Amino acid sequence: MLKGPVETIQINVSRRLFRAMQFRPLALLVGALTGVSVTLSPAYLFMLGRDGASFGDWRVLTCLMVTYLIPLVYMRFGGPVVEVAWKRRTDPTFGAPLAGQ
Repeated sequence: MLKGPVETIQINVSRRLFRAMQFRPLALLVGALTGVSVTLSPAYLFMLGRDGASFGDWRVLTCLMVTYLIPLVYMRFGGPVVEVAWKRRTDPTFGAPLAGQ
């Protein structure tokens, strides 16, 4: 399957964040809201604009809030992963063989 060496990265996250990531209903909710913020909200915003809705309309403001605020939830979960991966990439010893190998 994999012919090259495999690298393992250990990520330290708080216990609270780990439990939140493992909580199945929260994961399903984040997945559903992500789908809404990426697909349905911009499409509905486009239809509202085509129909002439003003910026102050509650439906327009709701669509904008969903589109911009929901990604903050999954960015909060993905932040520790990206931080460790970025530090690992900029580390000068990245790719060097580990001790004992």
